[in-house]
Amino acid sequence: MKILTAAYVLTMKAKNECIKNGAVLIDDQKIKAIGTKAELIQQYPHVIVLDYPHALLMPGLINTHCHSGLLRGTAEGLPVWD
Repeated sequence: MKILTAAYVLTMKAKNECIKNGAVLIDDQKIKAIGTKAELIQQYPHVIVLDYPHALLMPGLINTHCHSGLLRGTAEGLPVWD
């Protein structure tokens, strides 16, 4: 298990909740908990903490690398530079 911490965590919930000084608990490559850095470190004091103080964590975004528009099929048939 490990805890990733960052300046902000964007939760991907319906209202796009953003947690300042947030953290994500990862266990076996799966998200187990999301909360503030203080909450998760208190709940899991013996877990390795990887701190990214100037970062935004966006758990739940799997593939942010795409070439044909943000959504598949939205730029089909267009030249690369369009």
